Amino acid sequence: MRLLKVNQPWASMIAHGDKEIEVRSRNTNIREKIAIYATKTPPSSKDMEYVRNFFERDLQKKVPDYLMNLPTGRILATATLRKSVPFTPKMWKEERLWHMAPEVFFEEGHTFGWYLEDVVKLDSPRVCNLKKGTVVWDRTELQL
Repeated sequence: MRLLKVNQPWASMIAHGDKEIEVRSRNTNIREKIAIYATKTPPSSKDMEYVRNFFERDLQKKVPDYLMNLPTGRILATATLRKSVPFTPKMWKEERLWHMAPEVFFEEGHTFGWYLEDVVKLDSPRVCNLKKGTVVWDRTELQL
């Protein structure tokens, strides 16, 4: 199974069903079930502050408890990658409640929305050893 590397807190937000669109700088033709892997990089304080504000201000929801303990270096969920769409500035704004990404991502060239469906959070995050040098995709032989 292909494994998509996603930084925290975004990986957990996908696994918990809060984030339905992953924002990337490139298009993809992949349309299949994939694993969502939380990279080993801990979330930045800037990203965490943005996410807390997003939940409270934009979604008018309490910040979820799962954001207080974010696993890294593990597979968190599986999902089906249904489509990849180039965002226009208008689409970026219209879809923001589902991609949840800061405006600076779009300004830096992360202009493709990868739409995820059928997300299934694993009961227990699974450790997975990846090849060095892989940036976006890797593969796992784990049965998920």
